[in-house]
Amino acid sequence: SVRVGTHISTGDCFAIKQISKRFLYSEEEREAIRREVRIHCSPDLVHDNIVFLYDYFEDGENFYLVMDHCEGGDLETYMRVNKRKGIIELQAQMLFQQLMTALAHLHDQNIIHGDIKPQNVLLSKKPFSVVKICDFGNARYAKDVRYFSKTGSVSKVPYTSIMGTQGYIAPEILAKDRKSVV
Repeated sequence: SVRVGTHISTGDCFAIKQISKRFLYSEEEREAIRREVRIHCSPDLVHDNIVFLYDYFEDGENFYLVMDHCEGGDLETYMRVNKRKGIIELQAQMLFQQLMTALAHLHDQNIIHGDIKPQNVLLSKKPFSVVKICDFGNARYAKDVRYFSKTGSVSKVPYTSIMGTQGYIAPEILAKDRKSVV
């Protein structure tokens, strides 16, 4: 779950992602949270369109990630609430430009996000003026992250199993031979 927290001395608002250890059955699953934090804490990851991770801590029951608070919520909620109105072309352009800028920055740092979907795209209070990518739980470092763009092959993507959210996984990741789908 994600809750809003307020810094006592400054009054600044932050998003606090709480991950219950009760649902993490293996040490491997707990290590995945720690990997997410290591990737997200990288100084190379600082970018206007990537949610900033300010702090991380854990207790006996939970992991806590203290991050940027994006007052506009996530893109999925925005689209559901504004179903009739939709998104105008200018908003779509702003959204796409900022997402591509963030993804290019990730790839420049040899990072694959691994789970781009509307729930992981956060909006500022004035929707689409600032768009940020969040949730690095499926992120991986990959030396050859640009290999895919040149060859279309995902054979060097560092996943040992299919990762991502059903309905949003790229077809080339799902392909049995792990080669590009035409």
